[in-house]
Amino acid sequence: MSIITRNEVLVTCENTPLMELLEHLAKDHAPDLDYCLDELGLTYTAASKPQEVRTRQEFFNLPIGTVVKIPHVGTYYKIGISSWVKQLPESRPIHGNDAMWSFTISVNAPATVMFTPEVQA
Repeated sequence: MSIITRNEVLVTCENTPLMELLEHLAKDHAPDLDYCLDELGLTYTAASKPQEVRTRQEFFNLPIGTVVKIPHVGTYYKIGISSWVKQLPESRPIHGNDAMWSFTISVNAPATVMFTPEVQA
């Protein structure tokens, strides 16, 4: 994935998950991060206390585009109402909200929301 910032700084991360790219931008190109995300139609806010997801309903309620990290399982991207994948572009298998919830049960730890797109009505 390549992103050109407003200062013409090219950020290229081949086969890198979106969350890692956002973290890189936040660390090394902070003034340009809002500009880049605005161009993509998204906003990114680093929360001081990460949101934790523990139930089926909480997974269901997360907006499409959300990125969660489950300890010892990995990072997942919500691509549909009940569709989660481990890599972007879309990968297989696609997991539902029930499977995501069962992952948190199996490791006895909640998922942490790493990124949530701004939801606009």
